[in-house]
Amino acid sequence: MLRYLGLGILLIFVVIALIAPLISPGDPHAYKGPMLSAPNDEYLLGTNDVGQDILSQLIYGSRTSLFIGITVGLISTSLSVGLGLLSGFNRKLDPYIMGLCNTILAIPNLLIVIIIVAFTGTNLWNVIVVLSLLTWPGYARIIRSEVMSLRERDYVKAVSTFGAKQNYILYKHILPGISSLAVVKFINTAQSAIVAEASLSFLGLGDVTKISWGMMLHYAFESDSTFISSAWQWWVLPPTACITLLIVSFAFLGYGKDSKKISRRTLNNKKVTKEDSKSELLSNETLLNIKDLEIKYLINTNQKKHKFGHKTAVNKASLTVHKGEIMALVGESGSGKTTIAKSLLRMLPSAQVSGTIQFKKNSVLDMTANEYKKLRWVDISMIFQDAKQSLNPVMKIGDQVDEVLVYRLGMKREHARSRTKGLLNDVGLDQSVINKYPHELSGGMCTRAVISMALACEPELLIADEPTSSLDTITRKKVLQLLKSKVDQFNLSMLFITHDMGVVAEMADTVAVIKNGEIVEDGSVWDVFDSPEHPYTKELIGSRNTSEFYKVSVKG
Repeated sequence: MLRYLGLGILLIFVVIALIAPLISPGDPHAYKGPMLSAPNDEYLLGTNDVGQDILSQLIYGSRTSLFIGITVGLISTSLSVGLGLLSGFNRKLDPYIMGLCNTILAIPNLLIVIIIVAFTGTNLWNVIVVLSLLTWPGYARIIRSEVMSLRERDYVKAVSTFGAKQNYILYKHILPGISSLAVVKFINTAQSAIVAEASLSFLGLGDVTKISWGMMLHYAFESDSTFISSAWQWWVLPPTACITLLIVSFAFLGYGKDSKKISRRTLNNKKVTKEDSKSELLSNETLLNIKDLEIKYLINTNQKKHKFGHKTAVNKASLTVHKGEIMALVGESGSGKTTIAKSLLRMLPSAQVSGTIQFKKNSVLDMTANEYKKLRWVDISMIFQDAKQSLNPVMKIGDQVDEVLVYRLGMKREHARSRTKGLLNDVGLDQSVINKYPHELSGGMCTRAVISMALACEPELLIADEPTSSLDTITRKKVLQLLKSKVDQFNLSMLFITHDMGVVAEMADTVAVIKNGEIVEDGSVWDVFDSPEHPYTKELIGSRNTSEFYKVSVKG
């Protein structure tokens, strides 16, 4: 309600400013009336000490205040957004841009404005340029922080993996995510600029050739007659009220509501039998071979002395995935499951990765960046853990699926849209989903949309990182069945990451158990469930979740 009230007040001022020559009773500069005339039929708001019509000046003054507020707001917001984007996304430019920000923030702005305007002249554009250049750093730092956060989101990493250029990512995926910050920045800066102009004009540093509310107050307070008579009532109060109303209207524009949806996770029942395991029927063709994989992160071991060391996230891990196989990588949170998955996509730029990762007998770690770009999403694709986090919240579903087809397969937009409709239909989504945003879909529908993106290029290896962890029982079962059917339909292999042994029993042909970055046991689902060897595997199988909720039973 307040936002609409603010918009209404602002629109009234804008209309008044635009049609000022049509509605003004006379020339605001003319000296036609009697001095300090009280409001009457001819001069509705009276006159000042030189006979100028106050109502005319008030109407024309709206032009100056709005022009300065909007112009400074646009220039300053553009600088904040542009430099904040570059600083947050480009690590090379970040120190220089932030250094400039810190320097400007250390300067007392009002003092600098007064000094510069006093020496360069009171031209209106001097005020605009100075205010614009001094008001961008604060929000640039905030935008930089948000960009650095968005840069690590799954949907941004996903679009990076299929070869989108930096400018496209910034414009299409990062910029919409900071649009609300840009709006707040514009509103706050416009408010500040209006107040700053009024303050400078009041101090006599405004443009004397322009009528403004600040200049009206300056002349009112300079006159000896203002406060020894009742003239202050029609000379001081109207411009003060207008400045206040305009600032309040901008403030009200910033009001809004955010809503969040919370998904709840529930469990289902599953029994495991030997018939569920088809590992003996799998192809002997090796698709993915990981041997002695070691991944280390650089960490600060002593903050006071700034000493750094390495923390091992994955230690000598070895896995083999065959053509047409569903392998489950199971372990508790923090065990290294997702780290292994991201190493396959080379999404760990700050980590030290050693060992061997071979995909179709080609070394992934030895590939050049351009060679590996051709692999992502075409031969290897990934379903990230939280489907809603993997989708850009400000892009329609259809546009996000189109991106994969356009950038990875080189399709034209119209052909991509036709293919998108088919992909969404294949995962059981209605055509209306194309024009919907992620927040308009349920968790299961978002998961299906992400699956359609992952399958768009018909990859040979699909990595599914706990895709059903946030879904309810019924939806989870449907999604698992969908994934399993797509494995059979496209004859692809899948590395299914989970911490849930019940899901392992339902989905996998083979399973690898990981603990503290080490593969402690692997084999067919039947062998691992029937005769677990490692204590940790026995603990997972015998856990409360598995025994009570899933009621796992082994039948020969």
